[in-house]
Amino acid sequence: MHDTELLRQYSRQGSEAAFRELVERHVHLVHSVALRQVRDANLAQDVTQAVFILLSRKAGTLREGVILEGWLFRTTRFVAARALRAEQRRRRREQEAFEMQMTAIEDHAWKRIGPILDSALEQLGPTDRDALLLRFYQERNHQEVGAALGMSEEAARKRVTRALERLRKFFAGRGFTISAASLGSVIAANAVTAAPVSLKSAVVSAAIQAGAPAATMPALVKETLAAWQWFKVKVATALVLGSAVLVAPFFVTSETPEGVTSFTASPQQPPSVGSRTGADSAVATTADGLPTGTAAGRTAAALTTATASRDGLRLLVSARSSGEPITNAVLTINTVVGREWQQRFDLRTDAAGVGWIPLPPDLVRLDAGVVADGWGYRCVHWIPGRDGPIPAEYVLFLDPATNRIGGWIRDMADNPVRNAQILVSFPGSDVSNRETPRESVDFVGPVPVARSDAAGHWSCAVIASDIKNFTIEVTHPEFASADIGVAREGVGQEVYAQLQSGTLVTRLGEGNRVSGTVTDVAGNPIFGAEIAHRPYTISPTITRTDARGRFEISNLPDDEFDFVVTAAGYAPEYRNVQLDPDLEPIQVRLSPGALLRLRIVDDEGVALSGIHVMLEQWGDRRHKLAWSAVSMRDGVIEWGEAPADSTLEVCAFGPGWCYARNINVRANGDEHIIRMRRSLVVHGVAVDAETGEPVPELKAYPGYGEGEYAWERLDTRHRSNGSFEVEFQENKDPWRVRVEAPGYLPATSGPLSNDFTGILNVPMQRESSGTNITGVVLLPDGQPAAGAEVALCTFEQTIGARIKQGRFVRERRPKNIQTADREGRFTFKPDPEAHTLVAVHPAGFARIRVNRSEPAHEIRLQQWGRIEGVVLNRPDGQAVSVVLSDWAAGQYSGGLDLDDAVSVDSAGRFTLEPVPPGNLFVSVRRERTSPAAGMTPVSVPPGGIVQVQIGGRGVTVVGKFVPGEVEQPIDWKKQSANLLPLDRSRLPVPPGLDNEARKWWELDFWLSPAGYSHLAASQQCPLWLEADGSFLGYDVLPGKYRLFLYVSETPASPSIGQVSYDFVIPENQTQGSEVMDLGTHGLKKSPEQNAATQ
Repeated sequence: MHDTELLRQYSRQGSEAAFRELVERHVHLVHSVALRQVRDANLAQDVTQAVFILLSRKAGTLREGVILEGWLFRTTRFVAARALRAEQRRRRREQEAFEMQMTAIEDHAWKRIGPILDSALEQLGPTDRDALLLRFYQERNHQEVGAALGMSEEAARKRVTRALERLRKFFAGRGFTISAASLGSVIAANAVTAAPVSLKSAVVSAAIQAGAPAATMPALVKETLAAWQWFKVKVATALVLGSAVLVAPFFVTSETPEGVTSFTASPQQPPSVGSRTGADSAVATTADGLPTGTAAGRTAAALTTATASRDGLRLLVSARSSGEPITNAVLTINTVVGREWQQRFDLRTDAAGVGWIPLPPDLVRLDAGVVADGWGYRCVHWIPGRDGPIPAEYVLFLDPATNRIGGWIRDMADNPVRNAQILVSFPGSDVSNRETPRESVDFVGPVPVARSDAAGHWSCAVIASDIKNFTIEVTHPEFASADIGVAREGVGQEVYAQLQSGTLVTRLGEGNRVSGTVTDVAGNPIFGAEIAHRPYTISPTITRTDARGRFEISNLPDDEFDFVVTAAGYAPEYRNVQLDPDLEPIQVRLSPGALLRLRIVDDEGVALSGIHVMLEQWGDRRHKLAWSAVSMRDGVIEWGEAPADSTLEVCAFGPGWCYARNINVRANGDEHIIRMRRSLVVHGVAVDAETGEPVPELKAYPGYGEGEYAWERLDTRHRSNGSFEVEFQENKDPWRVRVEAPGYLPATSGPLSNDFTGILNVPMQRESSGTNITGVVLLPDGQPAAGAEVALCTFEQTIGARIKQGRFVRERRPKNIQTADREGRFTFKPDPEAHTLVAVHPAGFARIRVNRSEPAHEIRLQQWGRIEGVVLNRPDGQAVSVVLSDWAAGQYSGGLDLDDAVSVDSAGRFTLEPVPPGNLFVSVRRERTSPAAGMTPVSVPPGGIVQVQIGGRGVTVVGKFVPGEVEQPIDWKKQSANLLPLDRSRLPVPPGLDNEARKWWELDFWLSPAGYSHLAASQQCPLWLEADGSFLGYDVLPGKYRLFLYVSETPASPSIGQVSYDFVIPENQTQGSEVMDLGTHGLKKSPEQNAATQ
């Protein structure tokens, strides 16, 4: 029965059943709007009762055909506003603290949208607002929305789409960007908060009683009726006076909601309320007995007069040596709320060296750094969910930076460029197997450090002396940006020398431009289509088409530019263009979107709401298209504008659930099920194994699976007094906890499951100097190898370096690498997973096993060797390079691999030096990204020269792959095909070994001559693929092989086709120049493809 008929029955016949039905239909809407505005559960119930009492009194006077949702929404807003005023007056009279209560909702977008959603809806026209209320608050389908609004289903669908787009623009104008589709999902999942069951009966009873003519009404109802009466008087007065401006009939607040900090507001210093010290603040006050004349005392005195506020961080920036404040320093701030990253550089420290950093609500990450000329850049990092609450105050100490760098900015006509901004990017630290330090020189993006003057000159001294590599970016609104790679060693050191001398000249040009038109398949222009480049970065390039479907992007620095075009109702289109001045406008035609339907359930098949699903990869394009959605109450997510041409890789996550990754689906209208696994929070206690006392300071982090990449050190949590908690959020077994503490050996738990309950007790053994891994590095003549670099290899931690040209080359900030002292000595902390020590020095190389029974090790270096050789039978005489590898190091966790490669001359000759002595392999490759083939064993004696021949031992295998049963086009050069030896022997693993014992056995085996021989006899032969599907296998030895090709759109997506063909190369096959043609092989549909089509 329609709302109008129910209202008629109640107003004319006093039907309690009719009114009860109205309450059942709309109480959730009213309660949700009230709760968002008053943010107090009890007060929201009072407002809800008042609104339905008003409905009971006004039921007979509402116009015929009124959209009751709209009337209830506006009335609730009005009543709630008056309720807030009355409540605030009451609390001021009683002088009680106003503590807001609000349901904690994990959806990051909802946290930004929720507080102002109702204000946004108020700005819409009545029809748009009613359409959204019906669609998302009442969860009606488009047909029902159309019936209520007196229009067709298609018209209702368009009305809802247009209304969502208007809402999207409202939020975009307030600094929050979200797609219209995502906005609809967010509202649907969160807008309606179920009213308490008891509230329904209370509302019906109160409203019917108060609806009687002589009934006593609640004060809130009386106030509202009086306010409505007063509004009538105001309108009448305005009409009498002939005013051209009519006052809106319902209350709309423009004030910032209480408890919400305006992040873009000017950073005013709040009134002083005294000093408060956080767990990480490193703040010492004079009350702690520090002399005020010391650096710490001056720092403490400054903070004693500082402000402590729950909505901000007071950052005191001081010189480490003296404690003197560093004034007028620029603050570099990054905040993350949900999945939204925001950066600002407009705040500075004051005369006391204090910078006030406002903190937005629901903050999940803060990075705060300081740029001050003459001082090394430094940044402090917090993730509250991992590190605990952000303290009210923190002291950041800076060290002097004496290495001033600079240069000149000019245009292509050699004119100086004024006001160009110089930004520096430092190496990043957010790597899963590395702990993020509290302080570092890392920031999440480029840091502004200087601007060019009128002569185009710039300079700064902000790079700390221990920073080896960084990147400089020069930007200006009239030019394309320029990037400069800088290194103090190796590639980039010449640039660094010019920066030090102030002679580096950077020229800015206008850059390239790309323009075009976006239309539908019929050629009609599409207005408002979005063109996005690098949408997942902090600063994406985004523009929209005009009314004629045209777009233009200028000042592009690169010669290549890729982008994705999206528009409501259409599937996205990806383009990658080569830019040049003569580039013609690009024509982009969008096709109708396909339907991707997902259902999110738990392990028992129960639907889950509030689960985020995000697109990771579209075909072979990773992080090119930004799309995400949130599951509704039935667990369903629908994306009607999905691309239909490729596999889509998505991930799913939500509070209380593990990440579901590598989910490959297609937008074919079928429902795809995503099963979620509950996350686990483990609480534990770490105690001294001897005394049973809690460990004073510790850190704990989760582990997923086995091996060197198992430990998620990025989730490290520092705790005190023995207690800790670790959350498992990845769906990879086994789950384990690792605990580390100063003065103790690391402790690792056994495997955990979702069923774990109670407290995890972790006894920790004290470390002693006798348990350290120590030693001395000696030269080949027995003298101390001062300055030798020593690496400790472990099963559970990567080193972060390779051996190249006789030294360690750092891929990132390395772990477990030390430099020997003058006497050649080194010391590592004890690690039960440590297995190998590797030392490098200009005089030689050595690798030995860690001896647990004798912690002191003697490492005697062996002289570097040299390899000279020739490559025979190069395919078509192509240019190739020779690669030096230690394949054994790749067979166990924590191995140190080699990274040497040299080109061959026209005669095929090459030389590799210095080469570590030992059993190694050399092979050839055609391109940097092509696989290495023709693997040839070579044993290098200490200080010796070895002659080696690559090729000429086997035959060249050729053939061609064709699509066969697979209909879609194949990018053959992106596939991986191999010849797998079928007669290789199994590893001779002794029986009865558990996992722990087996990993140590395998380490010994691979480092032995037997392991080297096994590798030499059983390596697969990779094939070189061409764009037309033809392939070539270089120097394949006699034996039984399987030609194997597994085709997929992405490395993580399911196979769409494969080839498997067994053949034999006989022993008497002519070697060297012989070619064996395997013919043409068509792809067969993979089992999963066949299943999908049945």
